[in-house]
Amino acid sequence: MLSIWNWLKGAAVWLWERPVALAATIGSILGAFFMWRSKRNQVASLKDALEAKKFEKEIARHEATVELLKKQAGALDPRIEQLKKEINSSKKRVVEIREGRRLDDATDEEIAKLFSDSGF
Repeated sequence: MLSIWNWLKGAAVWLWERPVALAATIGSILGAFFMWRSKRNQVASLKDALEAKKFEKEIARHEATVELLKKQAGALDPRIEQLKKEINSSKKRVVEIREGRRLDDATDEEIAKLFSDSGF
């Protein structure tokens, strides 16, 4: 019987002699790694996904209201700043759900970048 070490050595020699099989093995390992990394960023549960969708709809509604207020009253309307604060807090919550971590020390610009990088 072959020991495990001898079997591994034989497998390594076999792979080295067949470059196509070696490339396929390396590609499979890299593909599995990238698939694992892509799964990390998904929403953890259905409840979180529903909450994120709710915030996304709220963001769209608030942004439309801001645009309407800018057209009607100009940039001086105090409701615009309040809506922008709500938009930023909603974006922050969506990014926290998607990332799976708290973003207490992130600035509004960082949150906006993470939000747009998420595909929104």
